[in-house]
Amino acid sequence: KGAYVPGVAKRIPGLSWADDNLLLADSEAQLREALAVAARWGRANDMTFGVNAEGDKSAVMVFGVSGAKRARLAVRSRWSIDGVELPVVSEYRYVGVHLNDQLDFARMAKRQAESAERALGGLTPVLTNREVPVPVKLQVVRSLLMPVCRCTGMRRPTA
Repeated sequence: KGAYVPGVAKRIPGLSWADDNLLLADSEAQLREALAVAARWGRANDMTFGVNAEGDKSAVMVFGVSGAKRARLAVRSRWSIDGVELPVVSEYRYVGVHLNDQLDFARMAKRQAESAERALGGLTPVLTNREVPVPVKLQVVRSLLMPVCRCTGMRRPTA
């Protein structure tokens, strides 16, 4: 069924990129149904769902609730997919985008800026080396620095 997203006419059931899937639901019942559908699809296609200690492989995130309410929800509602229990988390990274339960995009932008600063720091020896030709430096910036500066770190295909 999915979730309503402001500015979008239809419900969005989820997002998929390669083997990364994100399910969206407006209620606990809808999420349970979506998890059951995903589990059936996984079994039919010989796919498994992984969980690790950090909760960065598969997890549940509830948007717009405080830490105390989220903790009560985590205790009250046990989430699982195909028999694998899923943790309730306050932050999650999906295809390079850091999300948090308050949808604080300033935090996401700060992380992206920090990643770009680290990348630039690593490239500084090449970019400041007078023996490296300018066209090579431009290519280094285009191929190694710019993708990190973009939101997801992935480059948009050009026509």
